[in-house]
Order: sequence, then C-alpha cells, then structure tokens
Amino acid sequence: MIPGKLITFILALSLFSVPLAAQQFDWKNYTNKETVTSLASFAGYVWAATTGGVVRLDPDNDSVLTYMNSDGLGSTLINFAAPLGDSIAYFGSTGGVLSRLRIKTGEFTFAKLQGREGTTISLNSAVVAGDFLWIASSVGIIKYDLIRHGGEVKETYRNLGDFPAETAVRDLVVSGGRIIAVTAAGLAIADAASEFLLDPNEWTTVSAVVNLNCVAVYDDVYVGANTGLYQLLPGPVLQSVGLANAAVLDLTTASGNTELFALFNRSGSRGILAYTADQELPLTGNADALKNMTGLTSNRGLFVGTSGSGIYGITNNELQSIEVPGPAANDLVGGGYSSAGLLHVIARDGTLSTLSDGDWKRQSITTKEQLAGIVDRDDNVWICTFGGGVYRLNAANELANFTYSNSPLIGIQQDATASVVNGIYQDPAGRIWFSLFQANPHRPMVVFDPSDSAWTWFDAADGFVVGNNQVIAAGVGTAVVGVDDQGIAFLRFGSDLFNHVDDQLGYFSRSRRLPSAIVTALTYDRDNRLWVGTNQGLARFDDDIEFFIPASLPAEVNSEITALAVDSRNNLWVGTTGGLALLPDGGGDTLAFTTANSELVSDQIESLVYDEPSGRLLIFTRNGLSILDYSLVDGDASSGVVAYPNPFRIGDGSLAHLQFRLDQRGDVRIFTVAGDLVRLTDVNTGWDGRNAAGEFVASGVYIWEIKAEDGSRHHGKVFVVRR
Repeated sequence: MIPGKLITFILALSLFSVPLAAQQFDWKNYTNKETVTSLASFAGYVWAATTGGVVRLDPDNDSVLTYMNSDGLGSTLINFAAPLGDSIAYFGSTGGVLSRLRIKTGEFTFAKLQGREGTTISLNSAVVAGDFLWIASSVGIIKYDLIRHGGEVKETYRNLGDFPAETAVRDLVVSGGRIIAVTAAGLAIADAASEFLLDPNEWTTVSAVVNLNCVAVYDDVYVGANTGLYQLLPGPVLQSVGLANAAVLDLTTASGNTELFALFNRSGSRGILAYTADQELPLTGNADALKNMTGLTSNRGLFVGTSGSGIYGITNNELQSIEVPGPAANDLVGGGYSSAGLLHVIARDGTLSTLSDGDWKRQSITTKEQLAGIVDRDDNVWICTFGGGVYRLNAANELANFTYSNSPLIGIQQDATASVVNGIYQDPAGRIWFSLFQANPHRPMVVFDPSDSAWTWFDAADGFVVGNNQVIAAGVGTAVVGVDDQGIAFLRFGSDLFNHVDDQLGYFSRSRRLPSAIVTALTYDRDNRLWVGTNQGLARFDDDIEFFIPASLPAEVNSEITALAVDSRNNLWVGTTGGLALLPDGGGDTLAFTTANSELVSDQIESLVYDEPSGRLLIFTRNGLSILDYSLVDGDASSGVVAYPNPFRIGDGSLAHLQFRLDQRGDVRIFTVAGDLVRLTDVNTGWDGRNAAGEFVASGVYIWEIKAEDGSRHHGKVFVVRR
C-alpha cells in the first residue's frame, strides 16, 4: 500500500506542466527527540514517542533506531506508540495523523483523522482490542477498524455519558470487556462490545475524582490523577490507594505483571513509586532529568522519558542517559554548510549543533534568545541575539562577541547594553549586514566588511526614521531593511559603501502596491531584483519605477511569509507559516510543499538557505530541519551536463518536459540532426517536445545545446519517441 502522503504528492505533481515538477525531490530531516511524550514496551523494544518523531531502543545494548516523516512516519509530533502483537506498531500525533509501521520491514502507511468539518484533532493514546484500535483523542474516543479497507474509522464517541460533548480523553484501557477512559472530568466506562456506544446512555461516568491523567491494568484497574493513585472498584467508584496530594503522571507494570510503577509529581519534585513494595525509589542522576520526567515503561528494567533531557534507563536507582542523535533543539532560526561539509544548525534556545561525519556536536553559545544566523563564505558562523549582540564562531572554533562595547551594534532605549540584532544577510561582495531592532539612537543598518574588519552604519543622518526594523538584505549597490508597519527602507549606497555622501534613501509601502506594510522576509535574486515577503503576501520591487509587483503563491500554502531564498537557477523559494513554495524563474506554475503532501518536517518555516555547492535547500523550522535535494546538480560531477529522460516520450496529452541537469541558468537550443533549429528555450523551462509552431516533433534523434550563465557550452543527443 502506498502511504497516503505519497499518493497526495503524486497527484499534486501530475497537475503541473512545470518542468521542475519532474525533478527528483529527496528529503532528509533532522530533529531533536529529547522531549518525550510517552513510553511503551513491545516487540522486545522500548518505544519513545517524542516531539521529533519515534525512537526505538533495544534494551539489551541501548542501540537506537529513529523514525521521522522522511522515513515514512506520518508526523513527527508523536503522542503514543501502541502495538498490534509483535509485528505492527501504531503511532498517533498531535495533528491527528495515525501511522502504522511493519516492524520487520520498516514500511509505513498512515491516515489523517479529522474532527467535524475537517478540524484538526489530537490522538493522545491507544490500545488494541480484537479487530479495533481504541484511540483516546481530543474529541472523545475513536474506534478504528484495523481490518476494513486496511484501516478506517468505524465510529467516534463524542458523548461520553453526562460529560460535555467532545470531552478530551487522555488515556484508556480495555479490561474485562469494558472500555475505561480517563478525562479531566472523570472516568467514562462502557461495554466494549456494545453496538450502541454512540448513545451517551451506554456510558457510565465517575466524576467524584477529576483531573485524571492515566490508567493501567495490574491486578485491577488503577488510575492516576492530580490528587493521587486510585483503584477502580465495583460501583463503579475510585478508591484512593496512595500518593495522596501528588499528581500521578504515568503508570506501567513490570514484566510478568509483578509490580505496578507510578510516576508522580509532589510539590515540584518527581519520583517513582513501586506500588506493591510500597517504596519510593531513591533515584539519583541528572538533576534536569529528575525534575522533568514525563513517562515510564518497563522492559528488562525501568526506563523514563523526560521533557527536554531525553530517555534514561534506571540502573541501581540511577538514571543513565541513552544518547539519541540529533540537534540540540527543534526551534531553529538558521545555519548552513561550511566549505568542508559541516552542517551548522542554530537554535532559538542559545545552542549551536554541528553535524560532522554522521556525529552531532552541541555547544551552548549564549543564554540569550538567538534570532537569526548564517554561515558565511569564510566558514564563520554568525548568530544574532536578543540583547546579546552578535556572536561569530570561526572555523577554529574561536568565539567572538560583538556588542555595544566593541562594535556599532548599539543597545535599545530601555537598556543601552542590550543589542537586539534580528536580521543578517551576506551581500555579493561578502559583506555582512545586520538589522538592529529599536537601536537608540536610531540605527537600523550596520555593516561589517570581513576583508579588513571595518564597520559602517546608517542612521538618522542618512535619512532613516524611527521604526521597528525586522529583516535586512543587500544586493549590488542597494540595501533594504524591512520595517514593521512601514514597508521597506530602500538604500542606494553607490560605489563606495563607506562614503555616504551620494547615498539615496526612500521608504516604500502599501501605496506602492506592497501587499502589507509589515515586512517579514527579504532577498535579492541573481539578477539583483529585490523580493519582499510580508505577513499578507509576496512582491518584487521594481527599483526603476519604485513600485511593487505582487506575486501569487500556490493555494496550498498561506500568505504569511517568513523566509526567502534563491537557488542557482534563480528560482525563488518562499517559506511561510503554512509550508514551502517554489516560484520558477521566468514564471510558470508554482509548487507547494507541506507536511500534508511531502516530507517537510514542519509547516512553520523560520529560515531558508540554499547551499550552492551541494544544490540543497536547507529549511529551518519550528520543529527541526528539512534538507531538500532537488537534483539541480548531478551526484557524480564527472557525468557532466545531461538531459533526461532519454529516450524522451511525447504525444497528445503529454505534460512531460526534457530536463537538463545543470546547476545554473542557461539558454537551450534544440536542433535536428541536419542542423535545423527546432526550438529556443532555457534550462528552467526545459523542452516540451514541440517546435516553434507549438506542434509535437516527429520521432527521431535531436541535438540539444546549452549556453550556460557562466559562458560554458554543453551539448548532447536525445532520442524522441512520439506516441
């Protein structure tokens, strides 16, 4: 069975005649998996559901295997793992995606479960009983048929007795033929075999104890609540059996059902109770882990998950960390590749993670919030912060900090020592431009020239007015800063950046057709054209007439733009709060990539970086990093420039295009073998198999010739088959 996401993506591509739609889109994702939402044990493994995907741990040797959406998992925001025997695992997400894994083969399929009118729901927990997966969700209980059509929703029980409609269910079990669900309103119980569970009267509710968190079956049914541990007795009633005045967060049983363990929080201190032994384990180890335990399971020993510190095994009551590879955090603001192939990832929480030869190295840069960052052409990592100025880490791992005291990066009015730098851009000459937020006195633009370590800046003396500067970009002879609610400040700085005498400055906003005065992203393309992203759409600035030309985005993404990047063919990539868009150079249909139709790790995009040497697009998001390789360059440089597919099949109804694997723009001419010109086109557009009159050519051998942007020429043959 083809995963639903793959089906959607294939259908989406078939709608486009754009040649880029025929490109090969290969994804690689990296996430942090140290925020564990739950743990489970089955099939001989410990399974961790995390906010960065799934971790499978072999307790015999602590080896780990991770799953993300680039591996076929339907989502990376996972709430639970549930087994169907030892061969199938189900994973539920906060976005309603239910994934199924065949454990031996690693094959995934998934389905998107939704609420009424397509609303997003959360899948919180699940258990298999018979032919059904019972799912605790944000709108009640979902009865999922595992057999029919390979899996489908049979019914959704939104009315559980006298609880409010669509009361969220946090956890559930099936025991003694009963479905037992825990909610913030209390306990809901029904006969699992009943055919009338849509009727609220089929459900019995127990509301004497509220704010229930978890449920487990030991020698009886036990429930964890914010007020302690309870046993379910006939009546039904909940009887307190321990941990009074402590919040019980999770329950698990030891192998062979010989013990019940309860994870609890008492006055901010977390611990584990062995219920039958009536003993609180004297845990030692990492202090942050001990304070932030979120779940536990048993598999030849106890394991705990934490919020932010990862997974730990417990040996002799001591927490032992289990390393799971990945960056230090998931909320990412920038980064890039060095010339040596090191991947640097900058996170909002003050950390920098570097991937080298498959190993992640993490380091803490600052306690300040990191707002933006790049890797420059000299392999320096630049990091902009809120209140801490700018950090520069060179290739020798030497860290420098530029602040109000040693650079023109002055502080804000409220605190002259707090330099808030929220934008960074490297121009074609290699200079680094910074935007300052609310600098006092007003100074929106600061520039550093690495060639001689010289600084310059632009302020009120250059015509700038007070505003909340957000982003910055610089091209050949011009630079621009985006101002919150004022559009753009466009600077022509002439031939000498450090001589401001002939500079010209203008402010341009909605009166010049900018979609919104709130500018959120800026970039220059390879033709030195300025692209401006706003919270309500995209436009190109024509500096000859000083007007904006709005550009359309595909319907699958929203118009709240967060990032812009240009690739080696001058295609524009647009990051939004609702996915990624591609606008081909020269016009034509656009493409959209979202978590629903691709392996993009998150729709909340923060930053985009195109790495020209590798031909990869780095997509920094609120939930990890996606790297998109879309085959603008060949994996084997010795193969040269090639045209594909070859043979090239055309005919009535065909949307196919002949593609050219070249990492830059270029003009293309198609000839017959007799030397007659058939068609003029370009690398981005490709060839649709038609002549200048718009008619399909006859079958046979044709010659293609490319004059690339750098002046190089390439040619080859293609065999055309007309159907």
